[in-house]
Amino acid sequence: MIGTPYLPIIRDRILLLEDVSERPYRLDRMFWQLDQLGVFSKIKGLVLGEFRNCFNNEEEKQNFQQRIYHYLKKYRIPVIYGLPFGHAENIHTLPLGIDVEIDTDHFQGLLITEKGVR
Repeated sequence: MIGTPYLPIIRDRILLLEDVSERPYRLDRMFWQLDQLGVFSKIKGLVLGEFRNCFNNEEEKQNFQQRIYHYLKKYRIPVIYGLPFGHAENIHTLPLGIDVEIDTDHFQGLLITEKGVR
């Protein structure tokens, strides 16, 4: 949706990203594009899914996590990796359009802070 009028508002939001069956080099390219477009400088936090069937082994997964760190370290935003949503096996439903908080200091995950929808 980047570069189109369909891109949702991302400024001051928590961005949710996940994919399935993509090779790590393709995921890396996607993160590079997001970085180059300044997406990470606009968001307040990032929640990443499990990326099912994207890695052939644990080493590929760890290398990908290091690449994510490479892209995000300069932005100093909270990041949760491996949250089971989207195409996950044990899917967690994430309510959209409400206020939430990412608590990475106490490893609490996403905390819903308001019941009302914006």
